[in-house]
Amino acid sequence: MLGLPKGVINFVSFRGKHADVLLNHPDFAGLHFTGGYETLVKLWMEIAQHLPKYKNFPRIVGETGGKDFIFVHHSADIRHVVE
Repeated sequence: MLGLPKGVINFVSFRGKHADVLLNHPDFAGLHFTGGYETLVKLWMEIAQHLPKYKNFPRIVGETGGKDFIFVHHSADIRHVVE
């Protein structure tokens, strides 16, 4: 197998109502967030409240300035993606 071992990087896209399930889990290890300032503050505070539950300190990265990730399927028309 090339690349990273299974489970090293996981991408989970979720809406706010699902955050409780993810942030309450003892294996929660990190958050890379792109979105609004208020939402990031709420997530950060929720994570802080659960620190004693976690197996390790989670790594938190927050971007509220509008630079987001874009995942593109290999079958996508790249001209439309660029626009």
